[in-house]
Amino acid sequence: MASWRRRLLYGIRAISYLVDLVRFRFSATLGLGPHTPLVIADYKGFGNPEYVSITGRVLQNKFIRKAEEDSTWQNFINTAKRFNSNEITDAQLVIHIGDNAFELTTDDEGYYHLESRLPVRLPADSTGWYNYEVHLTRTPWQEVDVRVSSELLIPSQASFGIISDLDDTVIQTGVTSLLKLQMLYLTILKNARKRRAFRDVDIFFNALQKGPSKNDNNPFFYVSNSPWNIYDLLEEFLHLNQLPKGPVLLRDFGIIDRKGKPGHKYRQITHILESYPTLPFLLVGDSGEKDAEIYLSIARAYPKRIKAIFIHDVQNHRKALRISRLIKREQHIPVFLFQRYSEALHLAEMMGIVARG
Repeated sequence: MASWRRRLLYGIRAISYLVDLVRFRFSATLGLGPHTPLVIADYKGFGNPEYVSITGRVLQNKFIRKAEEDSTWQNFINTAKRFNSNEITDAQLVIHIGDNAFELTTDDEGYYHLESRLPVRLPADSTGWYNYEVHLTRTPWQEVDVRVSSELLIPSQASFGIISDLDDTVIQTGVTSLLKLQMLYLTILKNARKRRAFRDVDIFFNALQKGPSKNDNNPFFYVSNSPWNIYDLLEEFLHLNQLPKGPVLLRDFGIIDRKGKPGHKYRQITHILESYPTLPFLLVGDSGEKDAEIYLSIARAYPKRIKAIFIHDVQNHRKALRISRLIKREQHIPVFLFQRYSEALHLAEMMGIVARG
């Protein structure tokens, strides 16, 4: 990214931060605080009995409606609210995880991040999910009392983990359409009920979660380049389409990966791998962008940790040829290019990583 563009972006973010700070201080001074209630945007975390990784955000509550039979106009309004977020900086929180408590402060984009070992180990739980509480206690201008209960994934009874992309891997987004116009149309004007999952992706993913014995509880992680602003939409989409529950790891809107540096997907996937050093993983992506290249570089960096790579062919001939050449060069890593999820399920059955039939 050119240095002038980076400086411009940082300048815009600094101005946005100052405007938000002045606006909220002015509101508090006039006693308008109750008319601008705050909300904790909690995102599912993950970890192990001794370590956790949690991210969330503190925002002004925009009262975004759940997906129903909303009109195109209402969907547009919801999208505008998501991307016109008013973040709360320097807010103080306490996160309670079992008998552990952590004090945090939000950054200049309203995010809080917790990556820490747990002084008090969490007990085993066959479901793999734990509840934790986030308590917002103070903003820079007033004391508050906002609480939310969220979930934390700590895998148990797992033979392997699954890390999947979302756009054009699970959700039909048109990321390869001309100028990405179809993707923009779907993102802006369609809610979670109106978005489409690829046929049989739910069957494939649920079979992977159960494993070859049908008794496993293999963990799912969704890593996407989509912004955190649409986290609620993606969470609702996964639930509505009966896809396995798992942490959804997105990126900050407007942040561009620096050329020559590991990108968002690479960083998040390696973070997951290092959180579970004895657990092998499957990687699922699509041919629309750079999933195959990213996944192969991870497989080379973490030998014997990647059981297989599944790439959904978005039926772009040029991109399919590129990936086919990559597969031929990396014959020591199982990579499968497929068009339909019924094909992927058959391949997984042949490998013995899911039960037949």
